[in-house]
Amino acid sequence: MLLLKSIAFCCLCHELDSSVLFRIIEVLHSAYEAGHIQIADHISFFITLVSRLKVCPENIFPPNDSDATISNRGTFKLLTCMVCSCLSQMGDNSLLFLILERVIMEQLSQKPLLDNAYAMLRILVVLDAKPTRLSEKSIVTLSNFLTGYLLDVVHCIPEDDDNSVGSIRRHAQRYYFVPCFFLFDRSLKLLTLTLNMMGSLITESTSSPSHGYCNRCATDHLSRINAIASVLLSVHKEPKFQHVLSLLRTEIDCILQGISSVKTSEGSNLTTGERHRIQYAFDRIETTTRSFPQQMGM
Repeated sequence: MLLLKSIAFCCLCHELDSSVLFRIIEVLHSAYEAGHIQIADHISFFITLVSRLKVCPENIFPPNDSDATISNRGTFKLLTCMVCSCLSQMGDNSLLFLILERVIMEQLSQKPLLDNAYAMLRILVVLDAKPTRLSEKSIVTLSNFLTGYLLDVVHCIPEDDDNSVGSIRRHAQRYYFVPCFFLFDRSLKLLTLTLNMMGSLITESTSSPSHGYCNRCATDHLSRINAIASVLLSVHKEPKFQHVLSLLRTEIDCILQGISSVKTSEGSNLTTGERHRIQYAFDRIETTTRSFPQQMGM
């Protein structure tokens, strides 16, 4: 529907007041419920919004306070919630998932910005079930994407030793991690493949990373290793995954072996500080594995 496309592009305008944006969505959803809009057109409208509305500034914690005051990130979060709510009211979730799965996978393959990626992952979660409805092909595609997405989250929201700042950043990190946690909980294979991707990413050539998302995550071994350690620890902190990760000891051991390999092969080229950071990442992961039940690691 040409009119709906025109409305969607108007909604992408940053000058549009958020209250007007939300009112447009309410009116269009009412029109859909009254039978005036086809389901395919309505879904296309929602996907256009969450995939193409740009969040500014891209930096989640902008150094300039003035950038924070003009941010539309809060509006985008509300938009994501509203879209998910509307989709969940549109009928059979399994049918909607079947319609949207391929569309979202195509959108994710285009490496959207972090907030747009989060929105589409959350839509998947809302329409998915346990065990997952994802096809085998989508699980493979998604594992490739999530590897880079998770590392990008860590890169964009680095850890901080300051307790007050660190707490805010951990909360922000978890916000972006949560859809992944739901997807991992619904598919052990997805988590397994993602860990395998991380393991191979450690020793992959820094000049040509082939994995998934990685829009902004650093490409050097040192940054990758520390980011992977942070992701693993974040997953392990979730109570539901503490036992699950113990079942994946082999995959985690491969990550540890990869870190050791990098330290050995690049040892002479590393500064003392760099060697310390690699060892710190190794120790963090190894300490986590010590909490696994012994029989699971045998």
